[in-house]
Amino acid sequence: MRFVKLTTLYIAMMLLTACQGKSPTAPNSGADSAAAVGLTRSVIAAHNPVLAADDDNSPSIVAKDDDGGSGSAVASNGSLSVRLSVDHTTIRSGSSATLTWTTTNARTATLNRVSVALRGTKTVKPTITTTYALTASDGSRSATAKVTVNVMAEDDDSVDDGTPPSPTPSTLPTASLKASAGSIQVGQSSTLTWTTGNAVSATLNGGPVALTGSQIVSPSSTTTYTLAATNASGTTISTAVVTVTAAPPPPTATLPTASLKASSSSILSGQSVTLTWTTSNASSATLDGSPVALSGSRIVLPSATTSYVLVATNAAGSSSATADVMVSAAPPPPPPPPATLPIANLMASAGSIQSGQSLTLTWTTSSATSATLDGSSVTLSGSRTVSPTSTQTYTLVATNAAGTDTSTVVVTVTAAPPPPPPPAPMPTATLSASASSIQTGQSSTLTWTTTNAVSATLNGSAVALNGSRVVSPSVTTTYSLVATNAAGTGIATVDVTVTAPPPPPPPAPTFTYTADLAPLFSAQCIGCHNSNYTASPGVNFTSYQTLQPLVASHDTSALLVQATQPGGKMNGYVGPFNGMTSAQVIDMIKVWVLSGAP
Repeated sequence: MRFVKLTTLYIAMMLLTACQGKSPTAPNSGADSAAAVGLTRSVIAAHNPVLAADDDNSPSIVAKDDDGGSGSAVASNGSLSVRLSVDHTTIRSGSSATLTWTTTNARTATLNRVSVALRGTKTVKPTITTTYALTASDGSRSATAKVTVNVMAEDDDSVDDGTPPSPTPSTLPTASLKASAGSIQVGQSSTLTWTTGNAVSATLNGGPVALTGSQIVSPSSTTTYTLAATNASGTTISTAVVTVTAAPPPPTATLPTASLKASSSSILSGQSVTLTWTTSNASSATLDGSPVALSGSRIVLPSATTSYVLVATNAAGSSSATADVMVSAAPPPPPPPPATLPIANLMASAGSIQSGQSLTLTWTTSSATSATLDGSSVTLSGSRTVSPTSTQTYTLVATNAAGTDTSTVVVTVTAAPPPPPPPAPMPTATLSASASSIQTGQSSTLTWTTTNAVSATLNGSAVALNGSRVVSPSVTTTYSLVATNAAGTGIATVDVTVTAPPPPPPPAPTFTYTADLAPLFSAQCIGCHNSNYTASPGVNFTSYQTLQPLVASHDTSALLVQATQPGGKMNGYVGPFNGMTSAQVIDMIKVWVLSGAP
């Protein structure tokens, strides 16, 4: 490899000195060689026809040969640029190299004239030295970058392309097979992983596999897996045993548990109590015989002392829990307190509002038997939403047998400011195609409209807000219309499907009187239908001229067609002829008449 690099450097220096009128000198190793590398790279870029500009208007192209045998090229044309690189500029025959490319300010890109993404990678496997050209375009300008992959002989060990040299026939292959789990239970799996060395083929339990790889296995019984690696010198075996044991039995079912508690074990008549329960290992539960959730709570209002029973059940049996609630008679109510004057309290959620707004009046009373708000009866405590149009005083009056109490609140109403302007409406977009499916070479008319838009694009290109365009896509294409204003965008899409045109119809068979019909009529018709036939005057098959009255219309109404077709009076007299069946002969007569009886 060092010899190849030094040779390349020396040739490049010869090219440089030839341009400068100097004699070449072979490069030295070490520091001189390193210095020559930088010089040689610029010389190669200047003298390599792949990388040189095609004319004065072509983009500039820059190439560099990175250490490790990779190369790259950069081309630019104004703000448009393209970069193409390959991980190995020299490979053995049968090996591959990876192309990587990027573009800047481009709309389309091709690799060796085939459309590709604006940035990407591609693995290539050339059989001969090949130059790859990436061309990027922005619609008005283009730039092209090129790299060359040199293909050497498969046994050339001086090539450093990342692939190992061919194994020598005298070396036996190596094989290694391992299992991720040497012992599993029935239904479980283990991953077999294997590697080989100097092998040209490999099998796993007799089946061909990659030289290096892995496979998930789920044997139902203990199994020995055998990897065989083979080359011209012989075969090497590696084995791995996966032991399969029975799965453990399922756990024994246990009885469920049940817990039931009452929030109070003793209540007065008319009061309620909350029952809360939990279970474990249960599949169902009932409370006093009614199905309930496995855990939960319920409010009950017993009128007498009651015992509540929770039953939890599963396949192993049932368990129960009880909770007793004692109900006692309620004590008599205390005597009413002496009558006192009521208290009224009225509040407003806002003391000042704008015209059209609302506020909430909230009131409470104490020791009152009735209440009014601005003269209308209301509940003793409550709230109400009001929207006064002018400054208003609201009065709450609370009353009982001892008298009344009053509470007032004043709400000031001011003029409302003018409303803000309405927001800009969102734009809308509609897009349709005169033909949603066309054949290659045909066209379809796109028609679009927008509303509330200030600009529009069709597949990224600016268009009028309303319009149409004839398109002839070569492949199925989705067209997207985007309408835009300050409020946002509206999008509409339409698909135009492109299909291949149908093949042309096969040519219709051609029959003539002389070649096809005259021999038939001579064999099957003239014996009866001649100038001497008196049963049907005018039916004469003797010559082309005497036959014309029977075929002159040249359509299905012709007497010859009607008489010979199925149901015609002469249909049964037409027999096979010249290798054709009777049906084929009848079809030939019809085709001949309809084609003008030539």
